[in-house]
Amino acid sequence: MLLWGFSRAALPGVRWIVPALAILAASGLQQGGGSSQTGTASAATQACTIRFDGIYERQTYGFNYYLRFYPNGVVADQFGRREEVVNSLVQFGPAPQTGRFRVDGCRILITGNKPWTEDRSGSIEGDRLKFREANPNLIPPQVAEEYVFVPVDFAAFENHQKEQRAAVTKRMQQEAQMAPKPELNVEIGTAKVTGQCSKVEFTPLRGPVRLPAGTGKIVYQISGARSDVTIQMVGLCPTGKTTNETCTEYAIQWGQPVPVRWTTTFSCADGRPFRPGTYTLKALSQGRPVKTIPFTVP
Repeated sequence: MLLWGFSRAALPGVRWIVPALAILAASGLQQGGGSSQTGTASAATQACTIRFDGIYERQTYGFNYYLRFYPNGVVADQFGRREEVVNSLVQFGPAPQTGRFRVDGCRILITGNKPWTEDRSGSIEGDRLKFREANPNLIPPQVAEEYVFVPVDFAAFENHQKEQRAAVTKRMQQEAQMAPKPELNVEIGTAKVTGQCSKVEFTPLRGPVRLPAGTGKIVYQISGARSDVTIQMVGLCPTGKTTNETCTEYAIQWGQPVPVRWTTTFSCADGRPFRPGTYTLKALSQGRPVKTIPFTVP
């Protein structure tokens, strides 16, 4: 007997179950036993053919067991409520509860990847599969297991899941847009950088900012900034050519890394010390000043 557990809690994030019932109903399927599937005409036309456009269902002592066959010879084995099993197969595919099957005339043999499945042989009788244990040494012999084919519109399930995922993504984006944006903050200070920006220790300079005499570098840090923020050092480099080395720190938001802090070491391209004087660091967004910091080089 093939066994693999599946529960509602195993489905992450999105609740697919209630809409799945509507899809099953639209396909003419209702939750219940295989006895409601006559399969008379289908049995005559399908003969000894395994069908891939649905699942095979068996009920035993109130439990539902399912097999889904794939054209590449893979068979998936699960048990649970029908709509949950179909959603799982559509969303996650057959792994890990999979085996292989082979058809010879009207005989079918399933070999499994233990411990999820057991080897079984059986017969194809129209829309029904009848199995006994492949091990002939079992005493007493295993009772026959009968599965009845149930057609499933897998494309409808897949489309519905895509719609649900798109709705969740849209809602998350809307919530992110409505969330309060961190205020832009720009500070001048000193920084100790370890490795290739693996760790940055920034110490802001408080009060009137005064750089060391003879320095040719200035460190500033931006946090809570939008990507369009630019920094200007008014009058600091006579040639206007500058060099910037920036370390970017990230935070995980909605499962994705998002830049939250930039620490930049600024110097003039000629590498010379800054000339003594009073200067201004100017932060601009879309070309408009949003913050200015005066500083002095003695």
